[in-house]
Amino acid sequence: MRVRQKQQKEEELAEQAQEVMQQLSAQGRPVTQKAVAESLGISSKRMKDIMKRFASDRKRDLERKRQQREDLLVKRVQVAIQELNRQGKKVTLTAISQVVGLSLTTLQRYAKVHQILLAVKERNHLSKETQSIPH
Repeated sequence: MRVRQKQQKEEELAEQAQEVMQQLSAQGRPVTQKAVAESLGISSKRMKDIMKRFASDRKRDLERKRQQREDLLVKRVQVAIQELNRQGKKVTLTAISQVVGLSLTTLQRYAKVHQILLAVKERNHLSKETQSIPH
């Protein structure tokens, strides 16, 4: 129970710290850990520890959101490929990009999507080689 109370208190302090940072910024004052700690009546060391935890939690949340975006884009790219095939259109990186509605550069930023696009590029390359071989 005591650990839970400590976590809750730290979460409250982190929220209060965010409010203080916004207030300091709105007042045109420097936003420093020392200034925030003083406003909250806590030591600079405790403020630093809270900010580290907050940054770690924020980093974890951002990574989770990025992973969700990537998973969604994988599905969108797969659906785009299926749609192009269904319509009898050539499946190219440009066509996929247009169907998905994002630039090729943006799509390639995501490792899983990039792998799918590389596979499409390789298939297209192999297809061209097969067509150019005289029978």
